[in-house]
Amino acid sequence: MLAELAVLAICYGSEHQHGVAVVLVVALLLHRLLVVPFYTSPLRHVPGPYWHRVSFWPSVWAQYRCLWVKRVHQLHEQYGNVVLLSPTEVSFNGDHKYVRDIYTRNMPKLAHYKNFRALGYDNLFSTTENDRHLRYKKALLGLYLKSSVFASTRPFLEHKARLLLQQVHQTNAKGVDVYLLFGALALDVVSAFELGPHNGTNMLQDPAKREILASYRLHASTVFCRAPAFLDHVLRCVSSLFPSQAKTVVEDAHMDMFKKALPVSRTTFEALTKNGVERIQAFSFISDNIVAGHETTAFQLTYLSYELSRPVNKHRQEVLHCELQRAFGRPSSPSDVVGNLEKLDSLPYLEALVWENLRVHTSGAGSLPRVCPAPYPLCLSGRTVTLPIGTVVSCQAYLLHRDKGLFPDGDKWIPERWLQYVNESEDNYRARTAHMKRDMMLFGKGVRMCLGMHLALIEIKIAIANLYWHYGSTICGEWCTVTEYGPDIKVGNAIEVGPGVLQGDSDENRMMMVDAESSRPYCDECWLQWSVR
Repeated sequence: MLAELAVLAICYGSEHQHGVAVVLVVALLLHRLLVVPFYTSPLRHVPGPYWHRVSFWPSVWAQYRCLWVKRVHQLHEQYGNVVLLSPTEVSFNGDHKYVRDIYTRNMPKLAHYKNFRALGYDNLFSTTENDRHLRYKKALLGLYLKSSVFASTRPFLEHKARLLLQQVHQTNAKGVDVYLLFGALALDVVSAFELGPHNGTNMLQDPAKREILASYRLHASTVFCRAPAFLDHVLRCVSSLFPSQAKTVVEDAHMDMFKKALPVSRTTFEALTKNGVERIQAFSFISDNIVAGHETTAFQLTYLSYELSRPVNKHRQEVLHCELQRAFGRPSSPSDVVGNLEKLDSLPYLEALVWENLRVHTSGAGSLPRVCPAPYPLCLSGRTVTLPIGTVVSCQAYLLHRDKGLFPDGDKWIPERWLQYVNESEDNYRARTAHMKRDMMLFGKGVRMCLGMHLALIEIKIAIANLYWHYGSTICGEWCTVTEYGPDIKVGNAIEVGPGVLQGDSDENRMMMVDAESSRPYCDECWLQWSVR
């Protein structure tokens, strides 16, 4: 076929005035569209659709339209565990070996992560150099150990939990936007942890200041989609010359906070500056932690309380309330707070709820791309395929968390899968749940795993425990059409990443997750009603 096309092009070129130019154009097109993808590309044997072989634009366009997470999901369902996403990128799923090779063995990040710099400086998340990342991490690791988090946060977590209860009490059983409320809580907690309790924000007590949360969300949504290296570089340059208003608002607010902060021991700022990090770069670290830490925690709290408020999950809300009463008795007053972090951390049903919510409603649903630092051999259909140095490789949390072998009905929210089954031995239960946790990417994986994991988990637990110890919750009927289920149905419809278009007025449509690297509720709100038990 190629020989015939070449002969035709040569004949045409010899007979026409501009034939040489035509021949060159045809030759280049043939080379780009046929020769490279099917004959010379080292990725030619990796399964995938044709247009993804010859161009980056299907990937870029799907990301821009907020369709990429589901698109990658569909490609894996069609082509298998290894799929070509672009001429230089491969996605993996279905085998823990890939997670181990890419993340546990710490393949380097690609230049795309420079988009996550804050205040113009590198930070723990944005740095692409592994040795530099390790130096940064060593400076902070002691602060983020579970024991350290519990010791340093106990007083202000109890204080913030009490303020949260006051805010809910003041609603008088009327609807409240919990996404906004939890955003305020999470920002207060993470800023207090990073800078010291008296230097953080105070949005739970000052609702007027919560307007900035909209800028945080907009800023998070404007981080560029991944693109070819040349375009990614151009976009970063344009962004530096013309920063978005949301980014400017967020960075100005952070700088104002940093300037007013008083020196406090046992904080991220102190740990960084003691280890030789310049003051302004330390602010970059803290700024990134505040943005990422509060948004993902607010997302988790919102979806966990929403799931418990769905009519189909009313029985699960009751199980949680009973567990809390068995552990802590009944509240003695509306301001009574559960503050025993160790006991909270040991409650099995609360633990199951948190893990299932993290699995289904993954804050970072998108891929975490890395770059092959050396040739990476694969076995595909009995053939050895070697990915060359520089190939972009990734796994996607959304896919890993829906592995049919580990998670039957993986799209659905079923917290009981994390509990011990009837007639299941203790050893089998521990092995099963350990396997489930091993193959998940809740906070990343390997050396680059999120340091703030323990802070996020205990914050989620203390907030949910105190709310459901005092209150019951339902979806606000004035906000949406609440989806009802028959009495025999115990598992609701899946709340998946959405197509980017609101398809109805039901709560399940309004709570679609935005298809993006960092997800959020499609409507940026979730209205619930709280009633005293």
